[in-house]
Parts: sequence; structure tokens; C-alpha cells
Amino acid sequence: MVIVHNKPAEIPVDKLVQLLFVLAITSIGSFALVVLFIPVPFQELEPLKLLLAVIVGIIPIIVGLKVIQSYTSGIIGEKKVAEELTRLPDRYHAFFNVYIKDSGDIDAVVVGPTGVFAIEVKRIAGGTLFVKDDQWYVKTSHGVRPLSTDPVSQVKRAATFLHKSILGTWVDAVVALVDCRSEVYEHRSVRILKAEELPAFISNRPMVLGERSIKEIVEKLENYIKATQIIR
Repeated sequence: MVIVHNKPAEIPVDKLVQLLFVLAITSIGSFALVVLFIPVPFQELEPLKLLLAVIVGIIPIIVGLKVIQSYTSGIIGEKKVAEELTRLPDRYHAFFNVYIKDSGDIDAVVVGPTGVFAIEVKRIAGGTLFVKDDQWYVKTSHGVRPLSTDPVSQVKRAATFLHKSILGTWVDAVVALVDCRSEVYEHRSVRILKAEELPAFISNRPMVLGERSIKEIVEKLENYIKATQIIR
């Protein structure tokens, strides 16, 4: 089994409960502000005022729930990828949520005999990804919409940063899909795979690193992660 050096992110239940509490207070406060402090010139307009208060009160809840859904969806996707990576043999090492300067975190980094892999996870339940004019879109039962971030550019930046600034060795960039699929399987030299395809893709690549090189790369990553934890 793959050697895991740090665990993937967990869903922080306590923080979600706190956020839901704040959303509830914000919603009630917004409703009360409209009811108590917005006058109406005619009594007949009171029902419209009440409707406005309800709408204003609901908006924070809708926005907050969308943020929670997006956040938890990402964590669920990362955990699925982490589970799939456990199928790799113990010659491989896995790191999760590695900080990348000016780009946030890269979801996973795998080091082993077949090289170093930076993995960006995308989870869009029931969606199909496609690219048009270098812009990524997702197609679902609700229609087509552009992705807010380009996963290929994101993982390429991470791979380049690790290669040039931290490890000094080539890093392959991979996008791993969870609960969705793609019409494109390679884009700008980045492989796009389903999460369950990751172990075979990684382990079947040509052997390029010996035990000594793997050990040195793992130590560099461990030291880098420790340093970024102190800074952050």
C-alpha cells in the first residue's frame, strides 16, 4: 500500500455548524431589518414589504449553502482520490493538500519509481467536462456553464512550481475526475483521468527514479510542507 505522509482534508463538522448558525442569524437579522426599518406609504403595500423581507432573509442562506456545497464536494473528491491511491504499492509516497505559491493547494502529489505526479481533483456530480477555445465548460442536466477555474492551467502551474522551485525534477501534471467524465483525455500535455484510473496510469509508466532519488524527493517535500505549515 502507498505510504501516506499526510492525510487529505476532512470535512470540519464543527465549523460547518458554526457557519450554519451564522447564516441563520444573518437571515433572521436581514428579515427583521426590512420589517422594522423600511416604512411603506400605504397599508396595502405591507404584503409586498413582507415578501421583500422574506427574499432578503433567504439570500444569505442560499449563498452560504452554495459555498458549503462547493467546499464539501471538493473534500469528497479528494478523499475518493486518496482511497484510489492506496492501491499503489509501498514504493510510492502520497502527499495531500500541498501548498503552491500564488495558486493555493494542489490536491495530491505522488512520488515513486515512475516519477512525480501533481494531481488536481475535480468533482462535479453527473457532469461532463469539455473544452472550447481553451475555455473549460461543464455540461449537466441543468445546461452548460463555464468552469470558474481551469483545472489544466491550475495543475500545470503546480507541477512547474514543484519542478523548478522545490524538487528539481520533472513533475507530471494530471487532472483526476470524480463523479464526472470528460470529452477530452489530454489537453496541453496534461492527462485527464477518472480517479479509479490513477493507480494503473501511475504504476504502468516507465521507471525513471531509483530508491535514492525517491528518498531525496520525499525528504524535500516533507521539509517543504513543514516550512509552509509554519508560514501559514
